[in-house]
Amino acid sequence: MSSMFATETPISVVLAATVVLAAIFDIKFRRIPNALTASGAIAMLGLNYAFGSLDGLIASLLGLVCAFAAHFLLFVWGALGAGDVKLLCVVGAALGAGALLTVWIFVALAGGVQSGLIVLRAYLATSDAEPTGTLLGGRKACYAIAIAAGTLGTLAWRAMGHEYISLF
Repeated sequence: MSSMFATETPISVVLAATVVLAAIFDIKFRRIPNALTASGAIAMLGLNYAFGSLDGLIASLLGLVCAFAAHFLLFVWGALGAGDVKLLCVVGAALGAGALLTVWIFVALAGGVQSGLIVLRAYLATSDAEPTGTLLGGRKACYAIAIAAGTLGTLAWRAMGHEYISLF
């Protein structure tokens, strides 16, 4: 039920624009505006309702709630920022709960590449053979970059005709 509405082009376009904008804001200002995530979530709920009637709205709400439930503890533990959690809720609202495993796989891959680049940059910036201390100078990485890349990867995966990876 949840994945069939996410293939609609307007949903994919609005979602892609939202995650890219969030990544830009995260890079430039180190935060993701509430207005962006709130309007993104409302747009996803509305578009899923428009394209899938009540079933689309329910799938969208379920995706939002599952994304929140899965990421809230990561926020509490300090592993994700609040903006990252809210952005993942937008992704869940757009694609539905059935797509979340696929999104997590693509986001994890993108986050791994991002982390590798951060380490490489720190390594190249030091004169010794090993980077020491905090690689980002005490700042946290802009994880919206990985969320955006993973979401775009998920959209591309579906556009190539693949099903979402699912546990159930």
